Amino acid sequence: RLMLYHTPSMWRSLHALSFTPNLYAIPWFTTLFAHTFTMDKILLLWDKMVVFDSFFSEFFGIAILSAVFRKLDRQRMKHKDSDDIRVALTAMLQEMDLTEMEKRIRVARSYEKATVPSVQESCERGRIFKSVTPTNPTHESCGSSPGVE
Repeated sequence: RLMLYHTPSMWRSLHALSFTPNLYAIPWFTTLFAHTFTMDKILLLWDKMVVFDSFFSEFFGIAILSAVFRKLDRQRMKHKDSDDIRVALTAMLQEMDLTEMEKRIRVARSYEKATVPSVQESCERGRIFKSVTPTNPTHESCGSSPGVE
C-alpha cells in the first residue's frame, strides 16, 4: 500500500511483471536487512529504524526499489522480467556504499513525512503483527501478509 501511495507507476510496473513483495521483501523484514548489508550499513540503518516511524523499514524498502527502478531503462521496463529486476536489485544492494545508504535513508524519510495519517493507519491495520505498546501488550494476527505493497 505504501508503494502504491508513493510510487504508483513503479508499483504498477512491478506488479505487471509479477515482481511482488514476497519475492524480495520477506528476508528484508524478517532480518531487518541484516542478510543484505555489511555491519557498518546495518548499524546506520538500525539506528534510523529505532528513531523514526514504525514504518521506516517499509519506506526504506520503497526507497531502494525506486533507485533500482530508475536505474532500469523506463522505456524498456516492459521488456524486463522479474529476474532482471531481482538481479539489478541484488547488484545495487551489494554495491551500495554508505553515501548511497544515507541517500536512501533520506528518501525513506521523505516518504514517511509525505504519508498522511489515514494511509499509515490503513497500513497498520493490514500488518500481520501489530507493534507492542502499553495498550497492546501482545502481537495480534491481522490476517494479512507482511511487507511492502
